[in-house]
Amino acid sequence: MQLADKLGLTVKGVDYYERRAKNPSLELMKKAAEVLGTNVADLAGDDLHRRTKGKPGPVSPLDERFEKVRKLPRAKQQLVARMIDAVLAESRA
Repeated sequence: MQLADKLGLTVKGVDYYERRAKNPSLELMKKAAEVLGTNVADLAGDDLHRRTKGKPGPVSPLDERFEKVRKLPRAKQQLVARMIDAVLAESRA
């Protein structure tokens, strides 16, 4: 209840964002991170800078981009996939 009050939401609204929302607004994420004493990346479960299995060191810039693409709506992901396919097809020719 306290979290809902601090975010200006109902308890049902908080439940929605905790359990079902796929793309909460950045504004809501920033406010929630502030209220919870954390940052947006941690709140969103952003693991871009964590090490991956068998690959020490920071994540490559390309992997960072693909992680961002994974968070886009499905239609935008499909657009990016078509663009990549076109570039790959061109490079094989």
